[in-house]
This record gives sequence, structure tokens and C-alpha cells, in this order.
Amino acid sequence: MRVVEISVAALLLCGYPQPGRADWFYELLRYRCEPSLQRIEIEYVGAYNEEGQRLFSSRTPDDLNLWELVVMEEGDEPKMITQLKSVEKRCVLQGEEFQIELGPDPCNYNVQGRNGGMMMGYQHLQRIHRGGRSLTRQNQPRS
Repeated sequence: MRVVEISVAALLLCGYPQPGRADWFYELLRYRCEPSLQRIEIEYVGAYNEEGQRLFSSRTPDDLNLWELVVMEEGDEPKMITQLKSVEKRCVLQGEEFQIELGPDPCNYNVQGRNGGMMMGYQHLQRIHRGGRSLTRQNQPRS
């Protein structure tokens, strides 16, 4: 009889619906100006769940949460992105000053729509010359 009681309890436990849990992905756009290495580094980093929380808790002022640069529509349940903001950084390498604009690039402005929870980042790199002229360079490969 004891075996039957345990079996019934096991069946009830297995049949009881458990709350669903989804993984949460945390992502940052990481900017580094490294004059000693003559390098500007822009990296997209991310991690799931607890590792992602640690990533966020250890971020520096040069690590950007792209979702913080998004303005959502007004209302109780906003779902549309209405405005994008950007951040400007400057870096001097070998006497040349570079201006870097970083910002969000949403996959869908309707965050409830297809790919709406996905966010990418963009960068625009501009070298500033002393004569006031500028040359635009984007996505330069490492040498």
C-alpha cells in the first residue's frame, strides 16, 4: 500500500503544471579607446540570465545598453519605438582625433512584432582633420 501512495504522489507532482521560465539575454555595445595600442574597439557583447546580470553590474560608462537609448510611445502598454538616441565618443590616435557615434538599430520598431525584442547597434566613425575637412570611414578591418 505504501508503494501506491508514493506512486500517486509522484503522479500528482508530475502532473502539476510548473510555471514556465524563459532565458533572458542581456546585451551591451562596448566601446574602448586604446591610444597605447593605437586602436578603437567596438564590440557587441551579451550573456544569458545570471551571467548577463553580472555583465550589466560590471559595465563601465563606455558600455552602452542600447535599450536605454530608445524612447517608447506613451501609454500603459507601449509597444512602438518612437525615437532613437545616440552617444558620441572621441578618441585620439597618433595625433588624429576620431569622433564615433554609437546608437541602437532596432530590428522592428514594434517591439511586440516579429523580431521586436531584438536590438542591434550601429557605429559611425569619422576622422577629424585640422583643416576642418573630414573623411568618413566605417567598419575598418583590423590590421
